[in-house]
Amino acid sequence: RGNAKPQWHLPTWHTHDCPDDKRNLIFFDWDDTLCHTAALRGMVGRGSDDPQLVRRLDEVASRLLRVAVSEGKVMIVTSANVGWVETKAIEHFPQLTKLIDQHQIEILSATERFPDPKFAYTKKAMMVAEELQMYPKGRFDTVIAIGDDNQEMEAVKHVTTYFDYIRGRTVKLMPLPTTRLLVTELERLEPMFLDVINSTQRSHWDMEAILAEDPSNAAVLSEYYR
Repeated sequence: RGNAKPQWHLPTWHTHDCPDDKRNLIFFDWDDTLCHTAALRGMVGRGSDDPQLVRRLDEVASRLLRVAVSEGKVMIVTSANVGWVETKAIEHFPQLTKLIDQHQIEILSATERFPDPKFAYTKKAMMVAEELQMYPKGRFDTVIAIGDDNQEMEAVKHVTTYFDYIRGRTVKLMPLPTTRLLVTELERLEPMFLDVINSTQRSHWDMEAILAEDPSNAAVLSEYYR
């Protein structure tokens, strides 16, 4: 399609579905989860303008999403407006942009859907709950959240309390990461992602603790903590 603008799949609810035998609803945050937002906005150290790092981020985020799409229904649920996501994806992440378009992955803004400030801490939970209600009971039995904010973790907690037949899995990334740290997190998450999806023994993964277990991550963590 050349340089044609991707046909972004916004709140159309059922554009992307998953194989009938996959009962996982998987949602990713955008800022500082798939996109190095803190670095782009100059809130953390250098890296946002390093082409090699940005290319690595595009590659690993795309690989992670590709696995997710094969294992369940995938959404990107963000507190940002959809225009920000669209602009940054097209600008920085050609592989990710192509994958989102190819698989018709929904990008949903919880803030645009629930703009009232009283929903500030529950809007992502409400968004995921709305999605679940669109399907018959039992269509999904597991909700998996990947994000750097407690909103994603709380969303799973609320949803699994309300829908008591749903299991929850959460992956907590580190907030305000450098580009290098975000790349490191996703590259570490990639080989363990199927374990996250299929685990029957564990429900939460903290990437800070996981990275700290490996001495080879000392430099990138030291840069982050400075």
